[in-house]
Amino acid sequence: MTQSERGLGQRWFEQVWNHGRREAIAEMLSPNAILHDGASETIGPNGFYPFFDRMGMPATGAAIGVTDITIMRVADEKIVESWQNRDMLGMMEQIQGFARSATYLVAPSANAAVGS
Repeated sequence: MTQSERGLGQRWFEQVWNHGRREAIAEMLSPNAILHDGASETIGPNGFYPFFDRMGMPATGAAIGVTDITIMRVADEKIVESWQNRDMLGMMEQIQGFARSATYLVAPSANAAVGS
């Protein structure tokens, strides 16, 4: 991955999500890009706009932490395919102020004594 390609991913999150620049979507997303997000798929900027526009909760101003992974395929300096997965439950719990659910369980070490 080139530095330019890595920078595209960083710019995507900074411009589209952190600054809410809807116009940045068409600047960085190929017209035929396929975006895989959980069980849904969108094609190109026109398919992605409804996903971007659906953020229907008023801003709280609170900082939150969300576990997220994104894998992008880039060609000709545009995103052509992306796979996205995030902890939506954890995000909504933080935004709405609910108690956090137990997300992860730690398995005992293979070297731990059984029954101790």
